Amino acid sequence: MLMTQNFVSTWQYVSAADITDTNATAAAAAPGAGRRHRVVAVQIANVDTTPGTFVHILSGSTVIWTGFVSPYVVAAPGASYIEATFPIPLVCATNEACNVKVETASQIRFNVQGFVERSGTLA
Repeated sequence: MLMTQNFVSTWQYVSAADITDTNATAAAAAPGAGRRHRVVAVQIANVDTTPGTFVHILSGSTVIWTGFVSPYVVAAPGASYIEATFPIPLVCATNEACNVKVETASQIRFNVQGFVERSGTLA
């Protein structure tokens, strides 16, 4: 039996610094004509002690996933961290960037992993 890969490449975004504003941050640039990003996992940490916030994964400017991360509490630091794995990957629209956006200005560290599908191979 011949096995084929249905993806062009894998990618991972790791925030190099805290995301401290509410502007969208590019996790993966638009992949090119006829291709889409698929997101398979995210990890989010809030190191700010004041606000909890919603964090969004976007296809371009359209929200495709939302998670809430609590404020950092020294006595209970695990509450300020969330992770999610998507057995059925999140789908970005054709040739759109995968972006990350924080709803309330905080100090957020965000990691996201995914792949670029081959043209016409996945629904």
